[in-house]
Amino acid sequence: ATVTVTNPPPLLAAGGIAPASMTAPAKLTLAQLQPIVNTAIARLAEQGLSAAQVQQLSSVTIAIADLSGATLGLASPTTITLDTNAAGYGWFIDPTPRDDSEFTAKKTPRAAALLVSQRIDLLTAVMHELGHVLGHDDLTPSSHPDDLMSATLAPGSRRTSHVDAVDAAIRHFFAEPPLPAAK
Repeated sequence: ATVTVTNPPPLLAAGGIAPASMTAPAKLTLAQLQPIVNTAIARLAEQGLSAAQVQQLSSVTIAIADLSGATLGLASPTTITLDTNAAGYGWFIDPTPRDDSEFTAKKTPRAAALLVSQRIDLLTAVMHELGHVLGHDDLTPSSHPDDLMSATLAPGSRRTSHVDAVDAAIRHFFAEPPLPAAK
């Protein structure tokens, strides 16, 4: 028997490539990427992954390459490739990736908020591609704009959770109070 493994479509920068007027961003390095990958795996594990799934994510090869157009990342069953400069926007490499405060306007100083709003969040991109490694498909951005598995990612956006429709329906069902007993 032949098994065909298809790679998911790439994660794209919402709005296409960065405007030419933006300052050329620095290229991503593996030294910058590794702590983000470790945090991404830890955050996904906290969402209920099995030990086997955590091991699967931990064994993925991570690469950096100059990807074409608005492509931010690609995944295969064993490899994730991220664009060198986030389609020209530059990566937001969070110095505190366990803390999402940079994405809360009230807590972020103005200069930092401006930087965050112009960059693509590396943590979200890595978690998205790791989601593909686990078998999750891309979701339509118009229907699922805040889901980790949305097919596009805009500058200044962070998404760290994925709840597909079946999981959401089950959680909603069990969250409902029980019906009163018949008399």
